[in-house]
Amino acid sequence: MEGSPAGREDAYDRPVIQLDILPTALAAAGVSVRPEWKLDGVNLLPFLNGEDTSAPHDALYWRLGREWAVRQGGWKLVSMQGLSQPPGAAVMVNNAPPRWLFNLTTDPSESTDLASKYPQKVQELATLWGGGA
Repeated sequence: MEGSPAGREDAYDRPVIQLDILPTALAAAGVSVRPEWKLDGVNLLPFLNGEDTSAPHDALYWRLGREWAVRQGGWKLVSMQGLSQPPGAAVMVNNAPPRWLFNLTTDPSESTDLASKYPQKVQELATLWGGGA
């Protein structure tokens, strides 16, 4: 980007979520977020301008009906509770619904399910989601 300070990257490479848009837009407009609004996202401005070099999120969570996913670091676990028959090599852990595990660092297109190879990571991320739900 023309006019960028020397050494500054033009792209932010840490995972963020759409829930961060509202708190970030409010901060950019000079509006203070009130606690009673209970916003789930974070203001990304300190991360984008380099004031905060940590990650904005330890983990990211998604839910749509009975389907959910959690991402922590390069790992993403997807659970499809609504499926009557699991496709492919989905792994059942403690009689839980089918789950797929992906390493987004090596497989950003989520094409290779690693759940059967890393059952401990499946359980770890399921517990992070909420008690292995």
